[in-house]
Amino acid sequence: MTLGADGAGSAASGGAPELLEDAAPRVAAPVEGGDMHVPNTIAARLRSSLERIVEQASELARGLGVRRLERDLGTAVVMSGADFHFEKPSAAQQDAQLELKRRYEPFSEVVRVLLRAAPERLVSDWRKADKKFKSAWIELGTNYTLSADEARNEAALRKDADALAQVLSVLEGIGTTGVLLVPDTNSLVDQPDPVMYRPIAGRDDFTLVLLPPVLDEIDDLKIAHKNPDVRDGAMRAITRIKGWRDQARRAGRTLNDGTVVDGSITVQSLHIEPDVKGSLSWLDASVADDRIIAAVLAVAAEHPAARVVLVTGDVNLQNKADAAMLETADTP
Repeated sequence: MTLGADGAGSAASGGAPELLEDAAPRVAAPVEGGDMHVPNTIAARLRSSLERIVEQASELARGLGVRRLERDLGTAVVMSGADFHFEKPSAAQQDAQLELKRRYEPFSEVVRVLLRAAPERLVSDWRKADKKFKSAWIELGTNYTLSADEARNEAALRKDADALAQVLSVLEGIGTTGVLLVPDTNSLVDQPDPVMYRPIAGRDDFTLVLLPPVLDEIDDLKIAHKNPDVRDGAMRAITRIKGWRDQARRAGRTLNDGTVVDGSITVQSLHIEPDVKGSLSWLDASVADDRIIAAVLAVAAEHPAARVVLVTGDVNLQNKADAAMLETADTP
């Protein structure tokens, strides 16, 4: 799945987009009010989440007592292991530890999903850093860097967190930059005009991504839905999509390659169905909304440096997107 550079293709001969694999990142144009738009990428949200996790873990560690492990020096058996361990947390500290774990595990799982197609070395680096940080600072297990010195413990915690942050830094440089808007079924039926999505993008150039689960649902709606207005809306969306396919074909391309409309908007369809089983553990392949979440995560995994926005007015789907650390916007 290759999306247009900077979230949109540039006009080439015949109106087809020029898709640039190695386009250099660029700062988005200023938005209304004169402020520079900072892309709300999934990589940036993960980094922000990690920062909150580190602060919580640091606060928990500072409040816990640290005790030296007593060893029997009279025995001939050589004992190996950590010299210090955390004392048993109080009830309040156990609550804080549980809250920390509940924050860390979804964060860790989203990173795992984003790294599915990454080089094995990067995946290995993440697994090691993830296992060490979780064991030492979330589960409060064996920790060879723990000491009676609070400042040293703080430094050790942040060093372990830096190993996680280094992997996120790699994600921030992968794929295209720019804005990728992904409408759900209802959004595309209610508003099939890409121009109307510009306020969400906050810029003229962006890519409107058409997902296989969404196209499947639209095909079903045009025939099976009992409401004639919905059937008509589905037909209007299909007519638009077929027009984009014809436009791409005239330029010697396919809609999977992308086609430019209104001068700077790339419309691009994807043909690969989402691998729900290989995505987040709580997604159910039999649930349409979950297939959409898995598909949007697949887009974000290929382009973590881009701002990927799921456009939906469905509250339940918005809630699931929040859990998957995906940005959402209401249907225009």
